[in-house]
Amino acid sequence: LDAFLARYDGGALHHSETYRRAYAPAYRVADAAFSRLTALICRLDALPRPAVAALDGDAASGKSTAAELLGQLFGAPVIHADDFYLPPELRTEARLAEPGGNFHRERFAAEVLPNLKTGRAFSYGAYDFHARATRRAEIPASELVFVEGAYCLHPALGDYADLRVFSPAAPDEQRRRILARNGEAGLAAFDARWIPMEKRYQAAFGVRARCDLTLPE
Repeated sequence: LDAFLARYDGGALHHSETYRRAYAPAYRVADAAFSRLTALICRLDALPRPAVAALDGDAASGKSTAAELLGQLFGAPVIHADDFYLPPELRTEARLAEPGGNFHRERFAAEVLPNLKTGRAFSYGAYDFHARATRRAEIPASELVFVEGAYCLHPALGDYADLRVFSPAAPDEQRRRILARNGEAGLAAFDARWIPMEKRYQAAFGVRARCDLTLPE
């Protein structure tokens, strides 16, 4: 190696023909954002269509980012569990005491589940937490659909997903992301309310164990 480097002039290097014939090397440059999704992409490639892939998991673990990247890669729409935030009139003490109770699973079951594997376009009501109003979310015709967000694998919805994925977050990294995204007040709210609610749901229904694949943290 020293002898080679001593005469190397800085030009492009190439494999020898012997190496090419033996190993047929090929290289691609990929965005690092896809690195944790490699195994999932392989599973999705092999999934018979029509198909639904659901990504549940920890807050700030990259569920939405992963789903959007995969949606772009596969040309598939993404449905967000946050669109099914429980409206104020249904947020009773009894309902919020249920594991996963703050997810409006009944509306998801009525508006989304019947349409997921039809391959046809459809729409559903997406609740806007800040506006306290519902808008229409349009889902184009597709043989592959992604569903992402905490509570999207609630057992009350049945076994609707062909591929179930869990997205974990290491506690320190989770807090760093929430702080950057939501600020100090937001982090305090997640610590006090949202994260404990998610953990209770995950523990009650064994969400991670029910998944077919767990992404790297």
